[in-house]
Amino acid sequence: MKVISLFLLFSLFSGLDLQAQVIEDAWIKKPLPGLKMTAAYMLIVNPTDKELVLEKITGPDALYYEIHTHKSENGIMKMRQLKSIKIAPKSKHELKPMGDHIMVMQTNNELPNKLKTTMTLYFKGQKPKEINLEVKKSL
Repeated sequence: MKVISLFLLFSLFSGLDLQAQVIEDAWIKKPLPGLKMTAAYMLIVNPTDKELVLEKITGPDALYYEIHTHKSENGIMKMRQLKSIKIAPKSKHELKPMGDHIMVMQTNNELPNKLKTTMTLYFKGQKPKEINLEVKKSL
């Protein structure tokens, strides 16, 4: 009987998405006419007791995606590429304009005409997570 109960319990949970991260308010800025780059923003929530590490992003609308941040150097804001973003246990990390964000580089011609798109986020030690993003002109 215990074997059957464990099998049923495993069967119930095997179809669920038990990934640790939660993505909220994901959006991508509509590229300006003539530009082939833009940025994406979202809130990454880590409800677990372990650190999450965002390492890579892919998607259908650009050749490549990079994690970036803005830093003030000698009073001048400069953008720098990051290898990853770490989200502490039981915390949130906001990707926002003038802060950490995802640069979307060499965008295709369809992105400016879309209302929604997708990206796949790769967190260390986790299955890839596909997310939906709204395409907006700005905040």
